[in-house]
Amino acid sequence: MLAKDIMNPEVITVSIPGTRDEVLELLKEHGISGVPVVKNGELVGIITRKDIINNPEEEQTALLMTRNPIVVSPNTPLQELVSILVKSGIRRLPVVENSRLVGIVTVADIVKAIADMKIEKRAGEFMENTVPAVWDETPLNVAGEIMRLTKSEALPVLNGKTKLVGILTEKEIINRTSLEDLVEASDYSQAGGEDEWMWEGLRDFTRKYFEVTVLKLPDIPVREVMRETVSIYPNTSISEAAKQMVKNKVDQLTVITPEEKLLGIVYDRNVIRALL
Repeated sequence: MLAKDIMNPEVITVSIPGTRDEVLELLKEHGISGVPVVKNGELVGIITRKDIINNPEEEQTALLMTRNPIVVSPNTPLQELVSILVKSGIRRLPVVENSRLVGIVTVADIVKAIADMKIEKRAGEFMENTVPAVWDETPLNVAGEIMRLTKSEALPVLNGKTKLVGILTEKEIINRTSLEDLVEASDYSQAGGEDEWMWEGLRDFTRKYFEVTVLKLPDIPVREVMRETVSIYPNTSISEAAKQMVKNKVDQLTVITPEEKLLGIVYDRNVIRALL
């Protein structure tokens, strides 16, 4: 199986110069997690939801994007695609032929291929068991900050009895993000030298105001935003886990005990490791 067999030839892109606001609207509109960035028809970078979440005060696409992304050809074998994705930790590979962007292969595309295979390896062997979770009454803006600080793609949600009741992902965070204009002030001294903090220097201070646009999340409980989680057991096969991801259109599955206690998470990036 080659890249051309599983790639999506209809690639959604953004151009530079451009703004974060334009990218944000595109991600929301199409329900995607990242897009290639082009300039004069040439691929120059990739920008993702995580880039926006981790850089809330940056507005320019050119400063948010990852430059010189890894690319593959239409004839790159599936095994090599998986190896690149796993080693680099990225989620998408632009497919380039004769310097032209002809498609894109994502982790989700490979998961779809795995769903049609018969890989009996246990999902529990690939799960991540160090998982930050949040209370269902946690304010969304606080949960968003936890996600940023822990570099998590998803946060399981527990109720007051520690029962797993849902999951919060980057998608819910982006969909609830709004843009807010703020006016900030900075003090500039017009005096110099060692005595600038003396009275002569203080009288020359000037206060300048400028407007910035920042990302803002509403102060509402996580339970109002979280979605229902799709769960599996540790003994579920990797191919069955992939089928559940495809069927439910999710990037992760929570792994639980028969008593419905949370054990960990299997992400799509964990599932594709089974091919290695």
